[in-house]
Amino acid sequence: MNRIYVPYAERAEHVHYKGDWASGTAYNYGDEVANDGALFVCILAHTSAAGIEPIPAADGSLWDWATQEVPTGTKNGSNQTFTLAHEPVGDIILHFNGQEYQNGVDYSDSGTTLTLITFAPNDAEGDKFWVTYPY
Repeated sequence: MNRIYVPYAERAEHVHYKGDWASGTAYNYGDEVANDGALFVCILAHTSAAGIEPIPAADGSLWDWATQEVPTGTKNGSNQTFTLAHEPVGDIILHFNGQEYQNGVDYSDSGTTLTLITFAPNDAEGDKFWVTYPY
């Protein structure tokens, strides 16, 4: 499961069709690609590689996405347990103060519970914390 494309139907603005997805290609935010019988829109600029290609769900449907969701929980600088609105079916993209953090290093997830390991957001400090994930 990749984390840098969303299904075509979820695009919010005009996109640029780039044809069939190909490894080793530079894609920008908003680029539209076809892969495995479905259309997708890139939501994170990157150079493509095997293992991060866009794919539909196992049953042929496309996943729904939580985009820039702020997990629920107290953001007081010490609480590290938060709740997601949905149970992810793939990778979570977690951003804290403009930096992307790594699952298994900086946080872990189980069901709808998100546990932060290396940081604790604090609203009083102006911390910004959000996640994007398929469900």
